[in-house]
Amino acid sequence: MFPSDLSVMRYNIVLLSMALSLSLAGCGKSDRADRQDKPLIAVSIEPLRNIVERIAGDNFDVITILDKGANPETFDPSMSKRAAADRSAVFFTVGAFPFEEAIEKSGSDKSKAVDVSDGIKRLYGTHGQHAGHECGHAGDPHTWTSVRNMRVMAGNITDYLSEIDPDHAEEYKARSVSLSAELDSIDQKISERLSGAKPRAFAIWHPSLGYFANDYGLKQIAVGEESKEISPRRLKEIIAGAAGDSVRVFFFQKEYDSRQAEAINEQLGSRIVNINLLGYDWLSQIEAITDELTE
Repeated sequence: MFPSDLSVMRYNIVLLSMALSLSLAGCGKSDRADRQDKPLIAVSIEPLRNIVERIAGDNFDVITILDKGANPETFDPSMSKRAAADRSAVFFTVGAFPFEEAIEKSGSDKSKAVDVSDGIKRLYGTHGQHAGHECGHAGDPHTWTSVRNMRVMAGNITDYLSEIDPDHAEEYKARSVSLSAELDSIDQKISERLSGAKPRAFAIWHPSLGYFANDYGLKQIAVGEESKEISPRRLKEIIAGAAGDSVRVFFFQKEYDSRQAEAINEQLGSRIVNINLLGYDWLSQIEAITDELTE
């Protein structure tokens, strides 16, 4: 290659580099201008993220503390999750799980933790043999598995968002009214469908549907023993009780791992149905449960 050719090539490379630099600088500036960082909201579980996003719209970024597939009663949040909750404008909780309390205690501002279950009448004894495992004074922690409870939670979320962001209070209230009307309609339809459902009992591995059962006059029969093996005597009691209630459906939650579930289901003579009550689309799970109970 001749020197002149080499000089031309170097010159072209310099021009290309300058153009690329200017292009990237321009894009970066535009991106920063378009991307205005939003205030952060932390929620303990995915169903709460669903409700918060329905009400808050695009005014906040919402993160969930509980990892997907984790058991909320034994979950230990990472330092990054704790830091995210600490820098959030608010940390919405269901007010019953140990990891919620741990984050609240470790945070720099304990007033950020807001229990959205406030005003909901807690159930006790809904865990059956788990009665001593109801998070102390908090009672049954699974408040979000009731459509009626979620309506109360939505109201609490709306009130708090309106308080910390009064400029958008009317937006939050309007969305909340729409959501409440939707939940009322769904609740009425579920009530009508389940009013004549027989049998009135269902089996479930971990007793997560106490509020749902209470809303519609159903009986929840918990058959799991957490991570323990069920004794033959206890298993015999479960089978006899379920048989007396003519149980046909056995709900099993994905966050629990048990080799005994299939064996128990076979002895119950029911059909096992996998459910995910901790997923974002919690309402579709409630409707699927209703479908199974009315099949």
